[in-house]
Formats: sequence, structure tokens, C-alpha cells
Amino acid sequence: MKLIVPKSGAVIVEGSMFYSSPDKCKSIIRLKKKLSNEFPELKSRDNVYYRIELWKTYDEVEDRIKDIVERRKTLPMLLFFYE
Repeated sequence: MKLIVPKSGAVIVEGSMFYSSPDKCKSIIRLKKKLSNEFPELKSRDNVYYRIELWKTYDEVEDRIKDIVERRKTLPMLLFFYE
């Protein structure tokens, strides 16, 4: 697995989710241009994969972040849902 890294520093983007008729819920996230510009690999036709991890407690999240920092093999990205 090849790590995809942004071209510059921190990028904060806000957007809305789109309704997916087959799923009958808002389950589609479209990346804003500002974010896709940071990751040129996203514009290619090659497959790009993602992984979302949902932890139930802050302690579990903290342990996972410590693991990521120690290994430095992935680039963490925070995703927040709000109304």
C-alpha cells in the first residue's frame, strides 16, 4: 500500500453529504476541489482505497493515534459528522 500525502500543510474543508437513493441515506461524500488538489493521485483513473476506523471510546482513539505516530506509515485524517 502506497501512502498518499498532501502537497502542502494542513487542509481543512467543509462540505455536505449527498443523498444516495439506493442506500436511502446521506452516504455520499464528494471531495471539494481544495482537497482533491492536495492529492493529485485522486484525479487518476487508478484505484485509490480508503479505510475508516470508528472507535467507541476516547481511550481507544488515543491508543490508535499513538500507534499511528509511532509507526508513521499512514497519514491520519479527521472526519467529523455534524448537523
